[in-house]
Amino acid sequence: MKESRRAVDNGRRPDATVTYVTLSARSSQMFVLRSLVVAVALEADFDLDTVDDLRLAVDEMCALLLARSGPGDLLHCQFETAPDSISVLATVRTDSARPVDTATFGWQMVSLLSDRADTWATPGELHIRIRRAKPR
Repeated sequence: MKESRRAVDNGRRPDATVTYVTLSARSSQMFVLRSLVVAVALEADFDLDTVDDLRLAVDEMCALLLARSGPGDLLHCQFETAPDSISVLATVRTDSARPVDTATFGWQMVSLLSDRADTWATPGELHIRIRRAKPR
């Protein structure tokens, strides 16, 4: 995970605030991420509709990753807020070298609820990043 964090950290905006969380890659832990994305987005003064969209997008993107994780794996998340946007990066270990299938209903939900959604695989890891701009 260090390489992923380093790559993301180097591209961080100087006016951004970053929150990291790592938890067990189990569906029973998703309430933590739902609560955290709501808290981070509200603190950054996003409107309630956007906060709800972010909560749903994070829930769905993590469900896609959990489906590819194994027992005992960890889910690493990074929440980056800037004055005009929020981005969320989630990563799990995986034995597969292929990114999430973007033709699935789950991916379509993630894409619709965010302004930008990307997925990619690195050796041993699977990543999803979403970005949502603050409505004007």
